[in-house]
Amino acid sequence: MPQQRFGRVEAAALLCTGAVWLATAGLAHARALDYETIYVGCVESRGGNLPIVTHLNPTSQGISGTYVFIEEDGDRIEGRLEGEARGDEGEVHLQWQDLHGSGSLTLRISRDQSSFTGQWRNGDSGPLSNWWGREGVYSMLASQTCVPGDSA
Repeated sequence: MPQQRFGRVEAAALLCTGAVWLATAGLAHARALDYETIYVGCVESRGGNLPIVTHLNPTSQGISGTYVFIEEDGDRIEGRLEGEARGDEGEVHLQWQDLHGSGSLTLRISRDQSSFTGQWRNGDSGPLSNWWGREGVYSMLASQTCVPGDSA
């Protein structure tokens, strides 16, 4: 009989260890952004794709960031991002704000955090447009080319 009791305790310990491991693995992925990252990519705006640098940083309150994109006339537009990671598959929900307005942005960050794809809208109910990036540096913005249909 004592051996059977030991088997139950051992099984319970293994179950607890497995549950802790699964919970830890789930938490690691639930946090879509583990470290500060700069992405270079394109944002769809006014029927075209514009070069953009997106800088994301995890904080104790969620995720903050900035972005800079180059308009067709060469003007650089700077904006701010604030939000949180939520849901599955590295999903991040942000609010964007720049001199053109504000709205929502949903990003899906890759597991290795090297790229993202996303959709943004002006205001709460405007049409959705694409926003994507790959890990890079600010100096890459000047040479970034964007063509219709481009994505990460």
